[in-house]
Amino acid sequence: MRLRVQSVDLNGTVTDKSSGWVVGDVKAGGRTYFYVPVGAHPARYRASVQSFDTVGLERVRPEAP
Repeated sequence: MRLRVQSVDLNGTVTDKSSGWVVGDVKAGGRTYFYVPVGAHPARYRASVQSFDTVGLERVRPEAP
């Protein structure tokens, strides 16, 4: 999975952009740690998925009542 991380100042203006890769597999709806180097320390970060590769389909079991 390729990520885009935007550095955002207090006014909501994007001040910098970086990209990086998530190493390993992430299950659908799952979470994982990642590292993307950024410049200065902004007020906030905004991360989004740029692209991903589907490597397999997971079977979704309905929840028991």
